[in-house]
Amino acid sequence: MITVIIPCYNSAKFVNKAIDSVIKQTYADWKIIAVDDCSTDNTFDVLQSYVNDKIRVIKNEVNLGVGMSRRNALKDVDTEFVTFLDSDDEFEPEYLEMLTNIQKSCDADIVYSRVKLHFDDPKLKNYDPTNQSLLTECMMTGSGRMQTQIDMRQMKFVTGKLYRSEIFTKFDFSDKRIGEDVISLFKACYYSNSVRTTSYAGYIHNFRAGSLLANNLSPLKQYCYSALLNMELVDFMEGKDMDNIRQYYIKFIHVSHQSAVNAIKKKIITKKDYKNNLSLWNDCCKWYNNHEKEILETIG
Repeated sequence: MITVIIPCYNSAKFVNKAIDSVIKQTYADWKIIAVDDCSTDNTFDVLQSYVNDKIRVIKNEVNLGVGMSRRNALKDVDTEFVTFLDSDDEFEPEYLEMLTNIQKSCDADIVYSRVKLHFDDPKLKNYDPTNQSLLTECMMTGSGRMQTQIDMRQMKFVTGKLYRSEIFTKFDFSDKRIGEDVISLFKACYYSNSVRTTSYAGYIHNFRAGSLLANNLSPLKQYCYSALLNMELVDFMEGKDMDNIRQYYIKFIHVSHQSAVNAIKKKIITKKDYKNNLSLWNDCCKWYNNHEKEILETIG
């Protein structure tokens, strides 16, 4: 059986499509845990209208963000497998059946689906990776399962994958409000024994105007969020026999940090951007300075 976790915030206008895509699955052995993260619209009422013996709703007492909403739902998961669906995304009808069959064929702890991109902006072309050779089908164990986090940077979302539920008993889902996917998926791969990638594309990611991913972050804020995520991953990898991957991230942090420093010096970063994100920038600089000796040794 599979639990589908759907975190929601002000999703009343579109969450029905997400839930309906689960109900229409050709694989019937599923249940849904939907989490309303203190929405200010009628999301909770929409979710409540679906409640039955297979669909339950949790309402957060305060707004926690996507990561913590997923963490709360994971506490109530009692099925062998779990998958995540964003409230504005959808599954293809055969999604759960396909991933389940693939999992059974190889006994993988995590099975990757490829992702279709749908845009509500008619000027943008939808993307369907089906039958494209950008990602091969393979089974990865040992260090190979972690290499996926470098080779497939475009697939770092926790959505679009089937997981053995026990993986999430070994660590807490990230509480970050942006980029929690990067950290949580990395840790899930680390605590798994095997990862299976596929050419099948059954997860539909809808890009909406106004969504978090669609919103443009200022250049400095974008750098800081990315840097702090990578810095947390470097700290997580310390002492875990992942030196090559850790060095890759350290080099990436160094190059991007120097680019940000130069952009500030040359005033490419505006004064307003710098002032508004000074606290984030100071956090990045503090980490970088504390790790400067290791960084210099790594870059040679």
